Amino acid sequence: SFKFLSKMEDVKSFLKSNKIPYTEEIQSNKGCVPDVPWTLLHVKGSITLIFAKERLWEIYLEKGFSGQLPNGVKIGIPLLEAQKMDPTLKFDEWNEEFQSENGYWLEDDLDDGTVLSITIYIKEVENDDAFYSYRWAE
Repeated sequence: SFKFLSKMEDVKSFLKSNKIPYTEEIQSNKGCVPDVPWTLLHVKGSITLIFAKERLWEIYLEKGFSGQLPNGVKIGIPLLEAQKMDPTLKFDEWNEEFQSENGYWLEDDLDDGTVLSITIYIKEVENDDAFYSYRWAE
């Protein structure tokens, strides 16, 4: 039920009020372009919520997360099945992940060919130039 561009304090309040434990990590991204620090809220063993400029812009789902995307893609299914569910999934050599035109990418488990993780993001900020110039909600 998290929405992109939600304020970090609102998400923290939600987690606390629902007694969902999390840890917080800050990545400074010094020297990166753009030089925008990220705050990561890790909910143990299932999800990481990633904030830039105090707004939620990326959600990382890992083993332990039991939900699925609207198209049926979920952690643990065979990658070939995920590709049938979303024919836009293409392997990105640079990042070594399968990217979808629908605003997410998959990491596969090389040992058994299943979906290991899913990262959902604001599609408009998928490249550095767009991320830096994106008009983040106030």
